[in-house]
Amino acid sequence: MHMFLDACGFSPLPITRTPSTSYVSGARKPYFAPPPPATQHTTLIPTITNARYPCHSPDDLVNGRMTTFLDNAVNAHSHTLEELELVLPHTNIDPSPVYTHALCTNRIPALCSLRIWGFFPASATMSLSFRHLRHLSLRNFYRSLEDTLMSLEEFVGAISTCVELEELEVQRYHPALTVSEETLQSPIVTLPKLRKLTVADVPEFFPRLFSCLRVLPTVDVHLVALFHDPEYPRDGLEAFETFDLERHKECLPILDEVTEVTVATMNTNQEDYGLRIAGSRGEEGGSFLYDIRTTGSIELMEDVMHRCRLLEWAIQRLSKIFPGKGCMRRFKGIGDFRDVKEPSWVALFQAYPLLEHLEVEGWGVNDASGLIFALRWLDNAREPGIVDVVCSKLKSISISGVLYTPELMSAARDTLMRRAKPSTQLALQLHMLACDDAAAYPSDARDDDIEFLRKQGVDAAIRVESLLDHLTRVALQCGVPVESVECDNES
Repeated sequence: MHMFLDACGFSPLPITRTPSTSYVSGARKPYFAPPPPATQHTTLIPTITNARYPCHSPDDLVNGRMTTFLDNAVNAHSHTLEELELVLPHTNIDPSPVYTHALCTNRIPALCSLRIWGFFPASATMSLSFRHLRHLSLRNFYRSLEDTLMSLEEFVGAISTCVELEELEVQRYHPALTVSEETLQSPIVTLPKLRKLTVADVPEFFPRLFSCLRVLPTVDVHLVALFHDPEYPRDGLEAFETFDLERHKECLPILDEVTEVTVATMNTNQEDYGLRIAGSRGEEGGSFLYDIRTTGSIELMEDVMHRCRLLEWAIQRLSKIFPGKGCMRRFKGIGDFRDVKEPSWVALFQAYPLLEHLEVEGWGVNDASGLIFALRWLDNAREPGIVDVVCSKLKSISISGVLYTPELMSAARDTLMRRAKPSTQLALQLHMLACDDAAAYPSDARDDDIEFLRKQGVDAAIRVESLLDHLTRVALQCGVPVESVECDNES
């Protein structure tokens, strides 16, 4: 029989569960149920593996109720408790008694997962030491005690005791942003078994934490920055600009070994980001994921233009984020590329000369002529004032979902006609969208353009859709409710 751990105390509650699903809630009074009758062949050994204490009131800290809960965990279940979650209240009461408790000094050898939501302790009061801990999650540490919270040295010193740590999550943790004046350099902690690192909603904390860590290139790193929020810098890009990634290659070797990258501004999975930069080492293992979130409260057109700016910013700075020129093999972009001009694409090709696959997926609202024009520099084309771009390993270029316009076709014709030596090994694909009520693009002209592209060896196609279908699909991809999309049939 497994025991149910209640926040008010430990009570024998016979429950039915599989070995991996024991769970503890502290939201109700303990219930005492008579245990089943024991037989001469049965010995009932209570086992508690999971415990959760939701501290909804500051009184739990003042009257010692939470401390009593922790006492019971250490004294009665130290050899069986594997997962522990503590939810501390939003209050000015110092939670130090929780962090100085014997529970935090490696007194529970079976504990492998610890999640703490709420306040972090005052400076120099935390005695965290979990040598067997594998998962540590610290979330939502409020600002009201900012002046008394731990310094960066104390924070790093605390996690340095977790030598078996495999996953570390830090979300909305603001105070530990600076090194003390007495410290000439950042403290260093090596986490040899770390597999996943998540730092969320505190972009200004990225460089300070990373300068302290030494991890393997196989680590999955996930950074999240909130863009539209008064609690954070007005511009998430400005916060990220202060993070010189090239200086942190020793701390994050993944940055210099990325082989494929995706830049996206459209939420195909309805996730809450406005921009996602995802780098991967492929089959080697290890990834670097950077998300800039949006709150979803801004208007559709403002959000669309915001995503366009984010995409341009990402393309221009990609080579600074992932400086490994000899490693990058695949680039994929998803979004509206109207603001990404030819020089930005050319700079991208220059940064990654061994690129093999280029894939750009638009959503019918963008002009990819800048990319089309940039393609002519892939085959040693020459023009005064333009640096040659050579991607000798390039095998395929796929551009899909872009809006069919005269400007786009002019760019495509010019590029294909001016390519010095079209490569027979380069697979070109151009799939475009056209609105069925766009009188400026008659079907005869579309047919002529497709015929021209195919004669140039391009796998070309144009898909026609109604204006309403087009706007509805774009709205869905931007995370906007369909009912908010209107189409004026008289326009």
